[in-house]
Amino acid sequence: MAEAFGPGLLVPIASFAPEPYGLIRPIPTVIQPAESGFSAGFFDANVHATGDNEEEALRNLKGLILDVFDSLSREPARNLGPEPRRQLAVLQEFVFRKAGGAHPG
Repeated sequence: MAEAFGPGLLVPIASFAPEPYGLIRPIPTVIQPAESGFSAGFFDANVHATGDNEEEALRNLKGLILDVFDSLSREPARNLGPEPRRQLAVLQEFVFRKAGGAHPG
């Protein structure tokens, strides 16, 4: 369900299907007009993507969220700087990789 949010729309990500990831809770994202299309952002994790239309911007954001989550999750915490460590902590509040289809928590 999308709702108006200032100059954009608040659109929760409720699924990553068919990708092997689950959600602990929906990810709040904002989609807004950009210079050449639309921008979608998950502000708490500082992850943003663009697209020619709202749907493409959201699809690109979902892919980028998973890419960032995987990339940061593979690194030992001691190798991450303050901002990547913070991003990973935020993402871990929302996303998990399915292992046998079960939620780890």
